[in-house]
Amino acid sequence: MKPRGAMVVLALTATAALLGGCWDYLDLERRGLIMAIGVDSDPENPQGLRMSVELPAPATQAEQSTEGQGGRSRKVVMQASGASVIEAANRLRGEMDREPLWTQVLALVVGESVAREGISRVLDASMRYDPLNLRALLYLTDGEAQPLLEYVPDGHSLTAMVLSSFASQAPFYPEAIRPRDLMSIHRDLRELGSAVVPRVTVVGERLHMSGGGVLHAGALVGWLDPEQTAGTNWLLGWIQWAPILFACPGHPQGQVVVLARLVGHRVDVTLAQGLPRFHVRISIAGRVVEMARCPLDLANPRELKQLADAMTGTVRLQAEKALTRAQKELQVDYLRLGEQLRRRYPQVWQALDWDAVFPETEVDIEVLAARAGIESPGLVRWAVPYR
Repeated sequence: MKPRGAMVVLALTATAALLGGCWDYLDLERRGLIMAIGVDSDPENPQGLRMSVELPAPATQAEQSTEGQGGRSRKVVMQASGASVIEAANRLRGEMDREPLWTQVLALVVGESVAREGISRVLDASMRYDPLNLRALLYLTDGEAQPLLEYVPDGHSLTAMVLSSFASQAPFYPEAIRPRDLMSIHRDLRELGSAVVPRVTVVGERLHMSGGGVLHAGALVGWLDPEQTAGTNWLLGWIQWAPILFACPGHPQGQVVVLARLVGHRVDVTLAQGLPRFHVRISIAGRVVEMARCPLDLANPRELKQLADAMTGTVRLQAEKALTRAQKELQVDYLRLGEQLRRRYPQVWQALDWDAVFPETEVDIEVLAARAGIESPGLVRWAVPYR
């Protein structure tokens, strides 16, 4: 055989060997798909952690057809405790009849007690343990995480699916912080020292996302109410559309609802005597979607400007409440102003004790109506009169 022919045969033989399959291959039917993780303090060991996991329950066709009609739930929630997240995860093997598959995790929920002590034990294990999906969304809850995983949603079989869908709702729901993945939160805490994370709870029969939790030096230092959260989202530029409600100018008995759209967002920083000063400029446009008992004429430029001023004033008030919460109450820069300073004046950033400087830093907030201003969609210009 010629040398060239021998090389071809050798290459084909090697290819055939590689096509034989992975040495550690395991059928999907023999794997347990971990969809969501909850981490709480271990009630039996204050130094330990309790991990809860949500898995789809294997079901026969007959069981699937009876779901919702008295059939068993199509989810399983298991738990184990340990001195660390990894130890607790490994102890789950003692109860699972399938190989756990962690790459499918969609969400990770941290209970308040763990968050108050610091989530570094959770984040560090997540960043170092390769099988875990770093794109999983991080949530905080003001109770324990386990009940959230045990909750059975009406529209989904898994809590993980609801938590995952919240990410697509956040840009249009300003009362909740936008969910982000573990890698993004870890990066913020490493580079900026603080981060803001959405809060999720069970309210009545529903899983509810509202407000947020502020992390500083890896620990939860406080919660944001819905109005402070809305202001935070405007200051961060994390809003696409948001309903803005305000009293009718000159007619306080009436109300106006405008669907506001973020058109522009800019943060400028200047230096004065070596200290930073920030100017946040927010530009919005709006559509009137309700003006019951508000007799203003949208065709009148002066009255239309009154509506625009009321819209921008309401957004400015929300932003100012968020700034007050950050600077005066929590004294934590979860508004990412320090990031702007670090990017534009890195030497100044390195020389400053930002945690000490931030509460006294001057921040100007300007909210403007975009060129589009306020418009009224549809054919209606005047509201039906009320008595």
